[in-house]
Amino acid sequence: MKKLLSLALVAALSLSLTMMSLAQAKTPAKPSSAAKTQEAPKSAEPAAKKASSRHSAAADKATELIDINTATKEQLLAVPGIGDAYAEKIISGRPYKMKSELKTKKILPDTVYSKVSSKIVAKRKKK
Repeated sequence: MKKLLSLALVAALSLSLTMMSLAQAKTPAKPSSAAKTQEAPKSAEPAAKKASSRHSAAADKATELIDINTATKEQLLAVPGIGDAYAEKIISGRPYKMKSELKTKKILPDTVYSKVSSKIVAKRKKK
């Protein structure tokens, strides 16, 4: 009886060790912290280049203010928040002395105006 228990115990231990070794073989090895720090700058460089190119493109778009007195419908549609109906209203309500007239003349609601006000301008014609 003791031999049978000993044999069963040995079999159970060997089975559990085999299962553990198989589980470790299936999971990929984790890279050491030194390997992580070496990889980070390589992957960060392209991201930094992409971010700087996006930033410069965003800066170019930010400096391009749309003049609500002279913009075409297509130019107005390019402004986020202005759709077909608002573009038509803006064009039909011209000329504007100030861009805030879009609110006072009730052409744009306050919520839309707050989105687009940083992207538009109302230039006056010089006499």
